[in-house]
Amino acid sequence: MKKKKVISKKKKLAITLSERDMDTLQRYATEKGVAKAVAVRRMVKSYLSEFEKLTGADAADENQIGLFDSMQTDIFGNLTKLK
Repeated sequence: MKKKKVISKKKKLAITLSERDMDTLQRYATEKGVAKAVAVRRMVKSYLSEFEKLTGADAADENQIGLFDSMQTDIFGNLTKLK
């Protein structure tokens, strides 16, 4: 049986760099042994992953009710543990 081909959605992005930045990118790519496009992709990916950690993409807003917390307080102030 053949495996289904995984289709990934990718978008193209054009950037403009100064000559100095292009030289720096070329030296970086040569030192790491990768193509310039791969070097840029890795830099962007690492920067975005750091940004995602800082913003807490999965964190709830402060005005959200903790419906799925393991510990809840009922209206009488008693702590009840959810199973």
